[in-house]
Amino acid sequence: MHATIPTPTVLVVAPADASPALVEAVEGEGIQVRSATPDELDGALTEAAVDVVVVVSGPEGLAAVARVARTTPATRYLAVADDLDPAAALDAGIGGVVAASAPPDVVRSAVRGLALGEGFLDAPLAREVLERHRREGIALTATEEEVLGRLARGDAAATIADDYAVTARLVRLHAGGALSRLLPT
Repeated sequence: MHATIPTPTVLVVAPADASPALVEAVEGEGIQVRSATPDELDGALTEAAVDVVVVVSGPEGLAAVARVARTTPATRYLAVADDLDPAAALDAGIGGVVAASAPPDVVRSAVRGLALGEGFLDAPLAREVLERHRREGIALTATEEEVLGRLARGDAAATIADDYAVTARLVRLHAGGALSRLLPT
């Protein structure tokens, strides 16, 4: 049985000049998209329920997410960035990362996955999650630790899935489970 979310509601948070291109990358069949600037995030989240916030990750974007993540525990946050500071991303409440150069189908896949509780971690963020679990003594299952270790080394979810004869979605769910215990609540 496959969990589905009929129409994820997505809020794209980006500076006004970057917003149209990012909205276009996120828009797709079955995804409802609105946009806001980092300064408008608080108000936009109180206007309507949002499943996923896609944020252009820079100092303004991370600060905006950090400001609201604790008050919106059901909302997941996806950073679009090439040089994200993984510690700052975790502290802010980021639950997934895609490269700024990622094709639209990858961005949409990450949005849909985050809405379903999956984690989309690049290698630096996976390393930070693994290190933080160890440093803070937060338990991981053996599978979560294996998945994070492989992601931290740069293995793709699909590669890990092939090696264990499971789906990439299951790999991302294990990553998301480990990540969820570190995000602000």
